Amino acid sequence: MHILRELWTKEIEEPDVKSSYEYVLNLRERLDDTLKIAREELEKAQGRQKHYYDRTAKCRKFSVGEKVLVLLPTDSNKLLMQWKGPFEIVATVGINDYRINLGGKEKTLHANLLKGYIARDQDASQATAEKRPPTSSSAIPAASVTVIEDLKGEHFNDSDCEALPELERWGSSGRVLPPYASPVVVVRKKDGTNRVCIDDRRLNKLTIFDPQPMTPPADIFQVMEKDQYFSKIDLSKGYLRIPERKEDIPKTAFVTMDCHCEFLRMPFGMMNSGATLTRAVKKLLCGMDNVVDYIDDLLIDTETWEAHVKTLSELFKRLQVANFTVRPVNCLLGSRTVDFLENSLGRGAIGLQDENVEKVRNAARPKTKREVRAFLGLVGYYKEFVPNFAAVSAPLSDLVRKGQPNIVNWGDSQEREPTTR
Repeated sequence: MHILRELWTKEIEEPDVKSSYEYVLNLRERLDDTLKIAREELEKAQGRQKHYYDRTAKCRKFSVGEKVLVLLPTDSNKLLMQWKGPFEIVATVGINDYRINLGGKEKTLHANLLKGYIARDQDASQATAEKRPPTSSSAIPAASVTVIEDLKGEHFNDSDCEALPELERWGSSGRVLPPYASPVVVVRKKDGTNRVCIDDRRLNKLTIFDPQPMTPPADIFQVMEKDQYFSKIDLSKGYLRIPERKEDIPKTAFVTMDCHCEFLRMPFGMMNSGATLTRAVKKLLCGMDNVVDYIDDLLIDTETWEAHVKTLSELFKRLQVANFTVRPVNCLLGSRTVDFLENSLGRGAIGLQDENVEKVRNAARPKTKREVRAFLGLVGYYKEFVPNFAAVSAPLSDLVRKGQPNIVNWGDSQEREPTTR
């Protein structure tokens, strides 16, 4: 209103002072000039950025009918993206947009979301696995398996070569040239001998997980309070008793220093080997309530000796029919006490194994986070026997929290809690 009054009446109280209208007009002109300069500088900056970006950018051009990979959300998380396909280009829309057939529906996508699909020929060092339904040991979606050369483990020596003829004697490997090849790794067993295993990590990444449930040890021990007689059976080469499907045999191939073999029966080490063996053993033990299983370990528990002998007789008959054998050196029959799954059972009680108790008592004081975690894992298996275990282990858990130094600060609270309980 003040500016309108000055424009209409042309009255200015102080001639040396600009009118409000002139001030606003000059301010607007300065703002326009400033905005013009800002736009010019912005265009220069955009030009420089485009110049640097275009030095590594590549022009993507596709043609109708060409196969492409499309960057789409994953099936489990819509916030994660992955390349899927191949899909066929149906039409070109504009300069950089294409209409893609996504298997039942068409969608227009920018070229930045597309990548050319190149069909590769099968190579001797890699093998392409087609999508197949789950099998007895594994089901592998489309991907490649590559040999891993650098592995950590025991050295493979001449004495370990004796295990390979043994596998062939059991009819578990054949000398062929399949397109797959997993390396061999040697693992040290408890008795000091070496076990020859196949490193199937690359194959396991491509395997569809088998959700076969396994009975938790705590649930196994809850039903044994009144039992007086125990027997423990260890199946010998239980995995090798289950045949592989013919079309899945090449996926089990492995290489040694002088041979390229494949398993005709299910090997140990694959992702679903334990689940498949568990399913087979549960089917074998159907109706035998006094026998519990944990992968290839069986535990027979009864209240009377007569029932125990009857159960063992029936179990051995079923094992013979199913062509399973046992390892006598690891079996225990008709005992009042037994060690099973790192626990001691017998006489109406569940206790700790003396060997593991000595390990806890003689454990060295941890110096690093890794050693603290190892100690917590050792004592955590027996947390059901420690009242208020969470409070007892809290001072140790604090040492491995994020932000704590790798070399732990072992104080009075950490020293006092484990030794006074």
